[in-house]
Amino acid sequence: MDMRAFGKGFHRYYQEAEERWGVKFTRCRVPVLRQDFRTNDLLINTPSEGATFQPGDTMEIAGIVSDDRGISTLELQITGSGHSLTEDITNNIFGDNQWRYVWDTDDDISGDFKITVKAWDMEQNYNSTYRTVHLTSPEPPRDRKPPTVTLDYPPNGHRVSQDSVLDISGTARDDMGIALVSVSVDGGSTYQNADLITYPSTYEGFGNAFLETLYFRKPILCNRYSIYRTDIEPCGFDVILLDGFLTDADVQRVRWVIDDAEYREQMVEHNFRVASQFFSYDRVEAELNAILSKPRLARCCGTEGSGVSRKDLPATK
Repeated sequence: MDMRAFGKGFHRYYQEAEERWGVKFTRCRVPVLRQDFRTNDLLINTPSEGATFQPGDTMEIAGIVSDDRGISTLELQITGSGHSLTEDITNNIFGDNQWRYVWDTDDDISGDFKITVKAWDMEQNYNSTYRTVHLTSPEPPRDRKPPTVTLDYPPNGHRVSQDSVLDISGTARDDMGIALVSVSVDGGSTYQNADLITYPSTYEGFGNAFLETLYFRKPILCNRYSIYRTDIEPCGFDVILLDGFLTDADVQRVRWVIDDAEYREQMVEHNFRVASQFFSYDRVEAELNAILSKPRLARCCGTEGSGVSRKDLPATK
């Protein structure tokens, strides 16, 4: 039978049947037997050229051999990946010139294999043909369903006193098993408890962490990545800037910002005002209103050539 077990549930059924109940699954196919009556050439009907099997599979090799004066010898050779097999399969001919051989592949071999069949007639005339097949290890079943995770404790809104120990617990389940459970504690307190935020990125799409730092009024050490230079730096923020690498002057300014509370307060308040001016929701609202309130020339209802000019059209929002 051809075992087609897709998805987690089916694959578990397959594994249990094989490991617990000793069911042997043999990957094979019924050969299609055809004969080339024009040439009487030796034919391998299965496996097809380039077919792929798994190590440990049972491979059925079959075809047709014919000759007007009869076949004296039929030989099979399988070579590849340091493996070599040669067998006389003359006795495997049956019925209407059909032949068949079953190859039990080893679990520890893989790669490309050449299957060659040679035939001699009664006058020792010789002919051969071959197929190339691949033995590759199967891919593990794809896990298409995400795990189920719960956070049972603490409840939402739970208050914890400073310097206390908090027990965080829950459950994690998945049909294919859990590889990793990660717990992160984040939020405004991360910024609020920081003295200075370092942002040494070389590449950024824009820099949300930069704006978050300004929102929580914290000084920032920032690298001049490309988007910063073009979109953020012209706004006039007061930050400790790296130009690709850290210098002694940068370290001295960090110490100055941390030690001088008055200067630090002036810096973060200035940055908060600049950020509110250029990157706040109010600025977004103003920009969108400006775009949507611009007059637009209609391209329908016969305006072209009708004497209706752009200034005659009402503004649209």
